[in-house]
Amino acid sequence: MPSCRGLGCDDDHVPTLNDLARRAQIGFGDLEWLHALLSDWELLADLSLADLTLWAPLPAELSWIALAQVRPTTGPTALPHDIVGTVRAAREQPLFATAVAEGRICREGDPEWRRGVPVRHETIPVCRDGRVIAVIERSTNLEPARTPSRMDLAYLRAADDLAQMIAAGLFPCPAPASLHSPRVNDGMLRLSRSGKVTYASPNALSAYRRLGLTADLAGRELGPLTARLCASTRPRDDSLMLAASGRANLETEVEANGSVVQMRSLPLTVDGSSAGALSLLRGV
Repeated sequence: MPSCRGLGCDDDHVPTLNDLARRAQIGFGDLEWLHALLSDWELLADLSLADLTLWAPLPAELSWIALAQVRPTTGPTALPHDIVGTVRAAREQPLFATAVAEGRICREGDPEWRRGVPVRHETIPVCRDGRVIAVIERSTNLEPARTPSRMDLAYLRAADDLAQMIAAGLFPCPAPASLHSPRVNDGMLRLSRSGKVTYASPNALSAYRRLGLTADLAGRELGPLTARLCASTRPRDDSLMLAASGRANLETEVEANGSVVQMRSLPLTVDGSSAGALSLLRGV
C-alpha cells in the first residue's frame, strides 16, 4: 500500500499532488509547472512504452516521495501497484541525486528484478528556470522483450527527444494538451526539421486516407499536402498550416473528403536546435 506518512491520511483518502507537494515544500510556481507536466506526461509514457513516476526530495528526512505515476497504453506496465505517496530513502536512489546534481538523464545500472520480471529504470530531471525541481523515474518492463518494430523505434526516438526537453526545461509547453487531445495510439507522425514525414504509424496513415490521400505519407511535406486536401472544403487557415508543418504547439481539426481529423502538433527541440516535430491524429 502507498505510504502517506505525515499527511494526515486515512484509508479513505488518496493524497493529491497538492497534499504531497506541501510535504515536499514545493513552491507555488514549481507546483504549477508540475501540474502542467502531469496534464501531458501520458505522451512521454506512451512513447517510452514505460511507466513514469514523479519523485520529489524530502531533504530533512533524507528521502524521496512519489508525487504521481502514470502507466503506458502502448506496452505492459512495470508497476502494477500504485506507489503515490511512497517514501524511499535517499541512499537507495543514487541515480536521483545524480540527475539533480548533473541535470542529465541517467541510464546507468542493470535491470532490477521484480516478482520475476526484469525492469529497467532511468531518471529524467524535471527542470524549471534552470533548476531541477523533481525527478521522473522511467520504468520499462523488459519481460516481453522482442526485436523492436519500426513503430517501436519511432516511439522511443521521440520519447528520448521529449525527455531531453523536460531536462532542458522546455516541456511542458505553454499551451498544454486538452483532455481530448489525440494520444500516441490514435496515430503518430514524425516530421523532420523541414516538415517532411519521416515516419507514419498505421493509424496516422489511415486518418489521412480518410481525408482523401491516395499515396504514401513518407517523404511528403505535410503542411502543403494537408492544405491541398482541404483546399475544396475550407478557406486557407494559417493555424492549420502551422500545425500540419510542425512549426507550432497547436491543436486543430483537418476537414476534407467528408471526414474530420483532430491534429495536435508538438515541435521538438534538442540541444538548442529543432529536432522536427510530432503530430498526433485522431478521427473525429
